[in-house]
Formats: sequence, structure tokens, C-alpha cells
Amino acid sequence: MKTTVRPTGTPSSKTRAADLSSAGAARFLLMLALMTLPAAVQAQFTYTTENGQITILGYGGPGGAVDIPSTIDGLPVTQIGQNAFNGYPGFTSVTIPSGVLGIGKAAFYGCHSLTNVSIPNSVTRIEDVAFDDCTSLPEVTIPNSVTSIGYAAFYGCHSLSAITVEASNASYSSVDGVLFDKNQMTLIQWPGGKAGSYTIPSGVLRIDGNAFNGNTNLTNVTIPNSVARIEDFAFLGCASLSVITVEALNAFYSSVDGALLNKDQTTLIQCPAQKSGSFAIPNGVTTIGSAALYDCTRLTNVIIGNSVIDIGADAFLRCSSLTSVTIPNSVTTIGVGAFSGCASLTSVTLGDSVISIGDGAFSVTGLTNFKIPNSVVSIGDYAFQYCAGLTNVAIGNGVTRIGDEAFSDCPSLAYVAIGTSVTRIGNRAFYGTSLTSVTLGNSVIEIGDEAFSNCASLTDVTIPNSVVSIGVAAFFGCTSLASATIPNNVISLGSGMFRNCTSLSSIILGNRVSAIGSGTFAGCTSLTTITIPNSVTNIGNGNFFEGTPGAFETCISLTNASIGISVTRIGDRAFYGCTSLTSVTLGNNVAEIGNQAFSNCTSLASVTIPTSVISLRYVTFSGCSSLTGAYFQGNAPNIDDGSGAFDDADHVTVYYLPGTTGWSGTFADRPTALWSLPYPVILSSGPGFGVNSNGFGFLISWATNAAVVVEASPSLASLGWTPVSTNTLTAGSSQFTDPEWTNHLNRLYRLVTP
Repeated sequence: MKTTVRPTGTPSSKTRAADLSSAGAARFLLMLALMTLPAAVQAQFTYTTENGQITILGYGGPGGAVDIPSTIDGLPVTQIGQNAFNGYPGFTSVTIPSGVLGIGKAAFYGCHSLTNVSIPNSVTRIEDVAFDDCTSLPEVTIPNSVTSIGYAAFYGCHSLSAITVEASNASYSSVDGVLFDKNQMTLIQWPGGKAGSYTIPSGVLRIDGNAFNGNTNLTNVTIPNSVARIEDFAFLGCASLSVITVEALNAFYSSVDGALLNKDQTTLIQCPAQKSGSFAIPNGVTTIGSAALYDCTRLTNVIIGNSVIDIGADAFLRCSSLTSVTIPNSVTTIGVGAFSGCASLTSVTLGDSVISIGDGAFSVTGLTNFKIPNSVVSIGDYAFQYCAGLTNVAIGNGVTRIGDEAFSDCPSLAYVAIGTSVTRIGNRAFYGTSLTSVTLGNSVIEIGDEAFSNCASLTDVTIPNSVVSIGVAAFFGCTSLASATIPNNVISLGSGMFRNCTSLSSIILGNRVSAIGSGTFAGCTSLTTITIPNSVTNIGNGNFFEGTPGAFETCISLTNASIGISVTRIGDRAFYGCTSLTSVTLGNNVAEIGNQAFSNCTSLASVTIPTSVISLRYVTFSGCSSLTGAYFQGNAPNIDDGSGAFDDADHVTVYYLPGTTGWSGTFADRPTALWSLPYPVILSSGPGFGVNSNGFGFLISWATNAAVVVEASPSLASLGWTPVSTNTLTAGSSQFTDPEWTNHLNRLYRLVTP
């Protein structure tokens, strides 16, 4: 396959005449070009070549009348490809050449200026939505060659008054501009621009789902006895339709008060869009069908009888004048989007048998308060999204799931009572609301991503011990939240969980938290202190280039941080820009300090790096302008060439202990000095600490050649400290090992000088 983009009048490399020298030859080529190029020589087409045939993929030429060429580069044009002219605004007419076999899906979709199209007698297929939304097209003729017309091929053509099928077509026919199959047993399309009343011919068995859909000019329709099947949504969006009449002897359908029902009148299929005022669902109806009252914008009141069990998807969608609804106790299901877009709907009373509220069921309505009964088990995704006036919601104790975005973007929602059975609060469930306080029941296990994000008025939240998972950015931007406690069962703090909670001054982390995600507390400008429990093993990365902040980035009020003993890595930008940080305690298992982890901590004067650290990444302490001492307890860690670990920390001296290795006169371009301790210390991390093959031991560090006595005792309460060993600190350190430690139930050690 070869795809080419160039003006159709541009010759291929095979016909270029770069080597022609005579004027006569040049004139001959010019005459040949004038004879073979199409009329629209300036038009540009994008096309593909396959098996010696051309498929038009796109058009970039001028508007007006467009003639599609029959050949390009000597090859025949046989297909108008999918989306080839989709949405092209400029042209008013198009001529499709003889030889084209197919018009692809959405080929002319949305060509609003198109008023004339010529379809040749070679075309066999017109695919789905090929001319959909060609709003200015007044008529179209289907040639004899067409054997297949796809779904909604002429949908939305609101000016189309007639579809004419040539008489010899073997697959289709037309009567009075209406498109049928050949035997006129299936009504395929009543033209979108055709107006007034219509009686469907006797003998029609089936009405396609797109037959009248979206026709804004149809006022009345009569369905004959012969019709046995009406596809879903056949009369959807017929804004001027006032009456649907079904002949009395039809065995499958009936009509009551101008509305379409099934024969036994248990399902309301379609209420005409022009129905106004009050409408009573006929007695005996058990199901209000999907989109049954869609766009009935003049209805102000609907009476739902006690026989109704199921309210289908989109049943009352965009009934914009409907003000109140009482749903009886018989109803068990409210479908997806059932009342969505009912902008005037301020009051809904739910019966006590409703089990589920479908996705988007009451979204974009005028509701001000809502009570969900105990019978309801599930609140669907988007169920109440964009209810701008909703202020108060009571969720019954039967609800176990609050769906994703269920109440998101309800800016007036200030109070919600969450039932005791809720186990999951979905992603963005209360995003952007005005909640001031939230108490979660003891059944909640999961709080989804962004569940309470941008709840700027939220001052207090109670998270029960049952919660094990809190999602990404769950409380992002809760600018009034002052404190929070993470329960002990939560294992991971999602990225951005409390990001930009600018009033958060106190946070207590549970003792099972193992990971703190990127940006978890970034921008918490009131946070003054943080204690990271010993359960935490990882503090997540930030990434400047991806716009991801570090875990505590720009916590400008943070003065001290204590990092537990289980943390092995401090992530990139973890404390970047914590300008008030004066004290940080690193646990004895930290092996790596990430890129920019403490960059621009301008108040940090000193830092102690434990023995466990083996790697400092790029610009770890850059911009720490107050830093005067970096105290390393172990050997010199690895740094990348040019890492700039202490860039713009011009006054820092790097101190190291006697007996440690890898040090020289400078480290990361900063001067080094021996760290003179006032007393001997036990290095409680590194390879020398703990149980080894000879017993329990540790490394002692102090002045070179000093003598240190190790004493032992069974408990702090005991006064019986017994000398175990005297160690001479050659080169400032000495390894102590106690081979008899297993002979003692408890044994404590201390250092004394002789």
C-alpha cells in the first residue's frame, strides 16, 4: 500500500520532463496534461493506492463545486474513504465520478454547506453515517447499483425532503420521497426535511430505528396493522410530534392518548415530544421504556402509577420543564440517565422499593435536596453530577457503593449523611462540592481517586479504621482542611492525596503505611512537622519535567521532619522548597537520597547522613544556602559526575568520621573535615551492626587510638553493668563482637572510657 499527498494535477516522477530540451516536446506534454487532468485541477486530495486502485482519504482544496477525479496518476478512483470529507465547511456540491464503488463511513459527515451530491450508477455501498448531518442537502437520488445503505446514512439531514430511488434498483425503493427496502416491508428513512403528518403504508412490517429519529418536522404518524416490529428509538427526537396512532387491529402495538405502547400496554415505548402539561403513565404499565419521554420539554408533571416497576435508561432525559416527580413504592430500578437534564426538576420522592439508581440518573437537574431510602443498594456513576442547586443529601443505610463522580461538581452541596453500609466511595464522588464536614461509617474500605478533591470548604474528615485504601489526590485542594488522621489499616498514601491542602497543619500517619506517593503533601503550606512511621519504606518521586511534585514539595512552614527506620529511599524532590525546614532526622536504613530531595531548603543549617546511605543523586542539597555542615556517619556515598549535590550551598563543609573510607580533601566540590566527636558512638547501621557468624556486634567510632570499654547489663533497671571488652580505635573505629550474646535472655550494651 502507498499513501501519497499531493495535488492531483502534479505529475508523478514517471511523467516529469526534467530532461526535455525541445519546446515542441514540452508543448506536447502540456497538451497531454490538459487532455487527461480532471476539471478541478487545483484541488488537493489525499489518497491511498492499493492493488492499482485509488481510495480518496481527504480533501484540502477550495470550496464551492468539487469534482472528484475519475483517475489519479492514471489509476482509477474506486472508493471514497472513511471521513474523507468529514466536516469540510467550504464546498456546496460534489460530483462523484463513475467507477466509484463505495462511499465510506462518515465520508461527508457534517458537510453543512453541501446542497447537491451526484452519486453515479457504479456505487454499490453507502456506509454508516455517510451523509449524516448534511443539514443543507435538499434531496438525493440512489442509483440502481446501490445494494447496501448503512445505518443513519442520511440522519440529521434536516433539509432533506426526498430520497429518490431509481426504479430498477434491486434492493431499495422509494414512495413519495420515503426510503424503503425493495418490497416496501421495511421503512428505512423518512426524510429529515419532510413535514406534516404521515400514514405508514399498509404492508410495512418493520420500522427501522433511524426511520424518524431526529425529524423535527413530523407532527403526526399512523402505524398500520401490519407493523410487527419497531426498532428502538424510531421516533426519538421528533420535536414536533404530537400524536402517534396505532390502528386497532395491530397485533403488536397500541396507542393511548397519543402515546405508543406495546400491545398489552405494559411498556410505554414513546410519548410524543409535543405532549404538554401533565401526563399520567397509563394504568398497567410496568416498564417505562428507554428514552420513552425523551425531550418532552413541555411536560410539567408526570404521574407514575403503582404498576410501574422499571424506569428505563434516559426515560425522562431532558424533560426541561418537569418540576417534580413521585416515584411509587412499586419501582425497583431507575435506569441510566433516567431524569438527566431535567433542569427544572427540584423535587423527587423515591419509594421504598428502589434498589439501584443508575449512572447519571439525576445528573444536571434542579434538585435542591435528596433522600435516598434504605432499600437502595447502589448509587451509579455520575448519578447526581452537575446538580448546581443540590445542598443536602441523606444516603440510606442500605447503600454499599457510591459510584464514580456520583455527586461531583455539585458546588452547593454542603451536607451529606453517608449510610453505615457504604464500603466504597468512588473516584471523584464528591469532587468540587461545598462539604464542610464528612464522617465515614465503619464499613468504608476504599476511598477512590479524587473522592473529595477540591472540596474547598471541608474542615473536618473522620476516616474510620476500616479504610484500607485511599486513592490518588483523594483530598487534593481541600484548602480548609486543618488536620487528618490516617488509620492503621491504610498501607499506601496515593500520589497527591493532600496536595495543596494549604490549611493542613497536623497529620497523623497510621503505623502500617508503607509508601508515601509523589506529591502526597506537596503545597501543604501550613504543615509544620511530620513524623514518618517506621512502617514506611519508600517516599515517592516527583518529576519537574512531568509536573509531578515531590512528596512534601513546597511545604514552606515545615520546620522538622523525622523519617522512620524502614525508609530505604527518599524520592526525588521529596522536600524540595521546604524553606522553613531546620531539622531533618534520617532513618538508619536510608540507602539513597533522590534528585533534588532537599533542594532549596534555605533554612537547613546541618544534616546528618547515616551510615546506610550509599548514593546521593543529582543536586540533592542544591540551593540550601544556610547549610554549613553535612555530617556523614559512614563511608563516602556514590555521586554521579557533575551531580552538584551541594550546588549553591556555598558555606557547607562535609564532615566524616574516623575509620570511614572514600574521603578526600573535597566531596562534591565542597571541602571535607574530620568529624571530631566529643564521645564514642555506636554506629547502629551498616554492615557491622547486628548478628554475624561470631555473635552480635557493632562498629564503635571516636578518636583515633582511643580506648573504649563495652559494658553489658540484663536490663536498664539493673545496676550490674559488667565489662565485656576493651577496644582500641585504630584509625578512629573498632568492630566489637559478643560471642556469648545467645547465653542471655536480654542484654544491653553501653560505652565507657577507662
